[in-house]
Order: sequence, then structure tokens, then C-alpha cells
Amino acid sequence: MGEMYHELMSQGVKIPNGFAVTAGAYWYVIESAGILDELKDAMLGLDKANLADLMKRGKKARDLILNAGIPDDLWDEIRTAYDKLCEEYGPDTDVAVRISA
Repeated sequence: MGEMYHELMSQGVKIPNGFAVTAGAYWYVIESAGILDELKDAMLGLDKANLADLMKRGKKARDLILNAGIPDDLWDEIRTAYDKLCEEYGPDTDVAVRISA
């Protein structure tokens, strides 16, 4: 998104502002929840050729992450960034999420 903004705005292409939640934030969530060892255990002995086992392990990892919660200080930073977008584009601004990490 940053590259598009940098490269295309000068050519007259309108790119909306946004913000990034970094891979560092992901690791902060994992560390704050204390689930790294459980995630590692869930993947120990992974056989990518065994689809049923892969699905089971993937579900375990997703459940751990989804139940980890977002620490309040990180959530406050995300909320502040979103509020800035709303100031620019209006209340309840729609956003798109892209994962690259």
C-alpha cells in the first residue's frame, strides 16, 4: 500500500490513506498471550502430506491465536490509527485488511 501511495499519487492516481499493523504486533500478541510454546507443540512433527492432520493442527493454531486477544496498548494504537482515518474519510470508514507477513 505504501509503495502504491508513493509511486502512483504523483501520477494522479488517488490512493486512500491507511495504516499498517506489523508482524511485530503479531509477535507481541503471541508473546503477551504466552502461546508460543503451544503453537510450536501444535506444529511438532507436522506432515504436510497428511491433509487431515494438517487441518487439525491448523485449527489448533487458529484457535490459540483467535483466543489470544489483543493487548490493550496495541488495541489503543490500532484504534487511534483508525480514528485518524475516520477524521479524514468520515465516521465508520470501511477498511480492507491485507496480510503479507
